[in-house]
Amino acid sequence: MKLKKIVKSIENLTSIEILNLINKLEEKFNIQHSPLKKDKDVVKDKFNLVLNSVKERIPVIRLIRELTNLDLQKSKSLTEDLPKIILKNQEKTKSLEIKNKFKSLGADLSLE
Repeated sequence: MKLKKIVKSIENLTSIEILNLINKLEEKFNIQHSPLKKDKDVVKDKFNLVLNSVKERIPVIRLIRELTNLDLQKSKSLTEDLPKIILKNQEKTKSLEIKNKFKSLGADLSLE
């Protein structure tokens, strides 16, 4: 019965007012996460670097060898039958730097 009264009393609030109410309730009752915020709270800090396409393979193979210390044959195989994961679990800043290096060589690299 109490819940029905509460719902009745807030049903005419705007969405902004309802969000403010939710925030106040979270603070008042020390609620850590609400389902409304769950997706926004997840921040990814490690990435896999996936090579999607290559224009010129030789400079990309050189860069792969430099980054991974793989031999020529293994580095070459990473540029064939794309997409392929080049590096795993890399920090965000390092991932972005590496992505820019591949981009400057005409390769498409994505972070996953």
